[in-house]
Amino acid sequence: AIPYGEFLVGMDTPLADGKSFKIVTPAATADVRGSAMWGRVNADLSASFGALTGTLAVTHPEKTVEVGQGQMCDTKFREAPTDPVTIMIAGSYAQTFAIEGSLEGLPEQPKEN
Repeated sequence: AIPYGEFLVGMDTPLADGKSFKIVTPAATADVRGSAMWGRVNADLSASFGALTGTLAVTHPEKTVEVGQGQMCDTKFREAPTDPVTIMIAGSYAQTFAIEGSLEGLPEQPKEN
């Protein structure tokens, strides 16, 4: 469970068909079906989830949203998730997660203007 903060989840290899990794937040649960995802839980308990590789299913009692690779959705506490939109993570931000300078395995992210 992630009560508050920002996170990047990455796995060495994609999950097998039919398998998922669950991220539980106060606002919703994300079933990760790829090998990398980004998320944030804010102080007001709202949350954002983004699929960097593979897909996510963001589940709330009112609605489940399928988030494709390169997309994200938001959800406020006790409200259904929004429809997915293109994820906009600045290249400089993504670099904060580099291991020995490499983001190997992650697709190219949008660059800052």
